[in-house]
Amino acid sequence: MGRPQDEIPVLERAIRLDPAWSHQHLQFLGVAHFLIGNYETAALMFRERLVLMPTTDIGRAWLASSLGHIGETEDARKTCDELVQMDPDFDIGTRLARFGYSRPEDPAAVVAGLAKASIVVSEYAP
Repeated sequence: MGRPQDEIPVLERAIRLDPAWSHQHLQFLGVAHFLIGNYETAALMFRERLVLMPTTDIGRAWLASSLGHIGETEDARKTCDELVQMDPDFDIGTRLARFGYSRPEDPAAVVAGLAKASIVVSEYAP
Protein backbone atom coordinates (compact mmCIF):
# COMPACT_ATOMS: atom_id res chain seq x y z
CA MET A 1 0.00 0.00 0.00
CA GLY A 2 3.04 2.26 0.07
CA ARG A 3 2.85 3.07 3.80
CA PRO A 4 5.20 0.59 5.48
CA GLN A 5 5.68 2.83 8.52
CA ASP A 6 1.97 2.39 9.33
CA GLU A 7 2.33 -1.39 9.42
CA ILE A 8 5.17 -1.60 11.93
CA PRO A 9 3.03 -1.21 15.09
CA VAL A 10 0.41 -3.57 13.65
CA LEU A 11 3.02 -6.25 12.96
CA GLU A 12 4.68 -5.81 16.34
CA ARG A 13 1.29 -6.35 17.98
CA ALA A 14 0.63 -9.40 15.80
CA ILE A 15 3.91 -10.94 16.97
CA ARG A 16 2.91 -10.45 20.60
CA LEU A 17 -0.59 -11.86 20.07
CA ASP A 18 0.18 -14.77 17.75
CA PRO A 19 3.63 -16.26 18.40
CA ALA A 20 2.84 -19.27 16.21
CA TRP A 21 3.11 -17.05 13.14
CA SER A 22 5.95 -14.86 14.39
CA HIS A 23 8.31 -16.06 11.65
CA GLN A 24 5.97 -14.71 8.96
CA HIS A 25 5.30 -11.52 10.89
CA LEU A 26 9.07 -11.03 11.25
CA GLN A 27 9.39 -11.25 7.48
CA PHE A 28 6.75 -8.56 6.98
CA LEU A 29 8.22 -6.45 9.78
CA GLY A 30 11.66 -6.73 8.18
CA VAL A 31 10.22 -5.68 4.83
CA ALA A 32 8.48 -2.67 6.41
CA HIS A 33 11.69 -1.54 8.09
CA PHE A 34 13.62 -2.12 4.88
CA LEU A 35 11.18 -0.04 2.84
CA ILE A 36 11.56 2.96 5.15
CA GLY A 37 15.33 2.67 5.05
CA ASN A 38 15.91 1.06 8.45
CA TYR A 39 18.27 -1.50 6.94
CA GLU A 40 20.00 -2.48 10.18
CA THR A 41 16.68 -3.19 11.89
CA ALA A 42 15.48 -5.03 8.80
CA ALA A 43 18.60 -7.22 8.87
CA LEU A 44 17.91 -8.08 12.52
CA MET A 45 14.33 -9.09 11.67
CA PHE A 46 15.43 -11.23 8.72
CA ARG A 47 18.19 -12.89 10.77
CA GLU A 48 15.70 -13.73 13.51
CA ARG A 49 13.37 -15.17 10.90
CA LEU A 50 16.17 -17.42 9.65
CA VAL A 51 16.55 -18.78 13.17
CA LEU A 52 12.84 -19.64 13.25
CA MET A 53 12.57 -20.68 9.60
CA PRO A 54 15.99 -21.80 8.34
CA THR A 55 14.68 -22.84 4.91
CA THR A 56 13.30 -19.45 3.90
CA ASP A 57 14.54 -18.32 0.53
CA ILE A 58 12.91 -14.91 0.23
CA GLY A 59 14.01 -14.02 3.76
CA ARG A 60 17.61 -14.70 2.73
CA ALA A 61 17.23 -12.50 -0.34
CA TRP A 62 15.88 -9.58 1.71
CA LEU A 63 18.62 -10.15 4.31
CA ALA A 64 21.33 -10.08 1.64
CA SER A 65 19.93 -6.82 0.28
CA SER A 66 19.73 -5.29 3.77
CA LEU A 67 23.33 -6.29 4.43
CA GLY A 68 24.39 -4.78 1.11
CA HIS A 69 22.80 -1.46 2.08
CA ILE A 70 24.65 -1.33 5.41
CA GLY A 71 28.00 -2.25 3.89
CA GLU A 72 28.22 -5.83 5.17
CA THR A 73 28.96 -7.06 1.67
CA GLU A 74 30.81 -10.23 2.64
CA ASP A 75 27.89 -11.39 4.80
CA ALA A 76 25.49 -10.42 2.01
CA ARG A 77 27.36 -12.58 -0.51
CA LYS A 78 27.55 -15.46 1.98
CA THR A 79 23.79 -15.22 2.56
CA CYS A 80 23.19 -15.20 -1.18
CA ASP A 81 25.47 -18.23 -1.61
CA GLU A 82 23.40 -20.09 1.00
CA LEU A 83 20.27 -19.14 -0.92
CA VAL A 84 21.66 -20.47 -4.20
CA GLN A 85 22.67 -23.72 -2.49
CA MET A 86 19.12 -24.09 -1.16
CA ASP A 87 17.43 -23.17 -4.42
CA PRO A 88 19.66 -22.87 -7.49
CA ASP A 89 16.70 -21.61 -9.54
CA PHE A 90 15.75 -18.80 -7.15
CA ASP A 91 15.49 -15.46 -8.93
CA ILE A 92 14.79 -12.32 -6.92
CA GLY A 93 13.69 -10.40 -10.01
CA THR A 94 10.98 -12.96 -10.72
CA ARG A 95 9.99 -13.10 -7.06
CA LEU A 96 9.70 -9.32 -6.76
CA ALA A 97 7.51 -9.23 -9.86
CA ARG A 98 4.94 -11.42 -8.05
CA PHE A 99 4.14 -8.70 -5.53
CA GLY A 100 2.16 -5.56 -6.24
CA TYR A 101 4.31 -2.67 -5.09
CA SER A 102 2.60 0.70 -5.13
CA ARG A 103 5.96 2.48 -5.15
CA PRO A 104 8.43 1.47 -7.87
CA GLU A 105 11.33 2.49 -5.64
CA ASP A 106 10.53 -0.37 -3.23
CA PRO A 107 11.61 -3.34 -5.37
CA ALA A 108 14.36 -1.17 -6.85
CA ALA A 109 15.77 -0.75 -3.32
CA VAL A 110 16.02 -4.54 -2.97
CA VAL A 111 17.92 -4.80 -6.24
CA ALA A 112 20.14 -1.84 -5.24
CA GLY A 113 21.10 -3.46 -1.93
CA LEU A 114 22.10 -6.65 -3.72
CA ALA A 115 24.07 -4.67 -6.30
CA LYS A 116 26.00 -2.95 -3.50
CA ALA A 117 27.21 -6.41 -2.51
CA SER A 118 28.06 -7.22 -6.16
CA ILE A 119 25.20 -9.71 -6.39
CA VAL A 120 23.85 -9.87 -9.92
CA VAL A 121 20.08 -9.80 -10.24
CA SER A 122 18.01 -10.57 -13.29
CA GLU A 123 16.14 -7.63 -14.68
CA TYR A 124 13.14 -6.69 -12.58
CA ALA A 125 10.04 -6.03 -14.63
CA PRO A 126 6.92 -5.04 -12.68
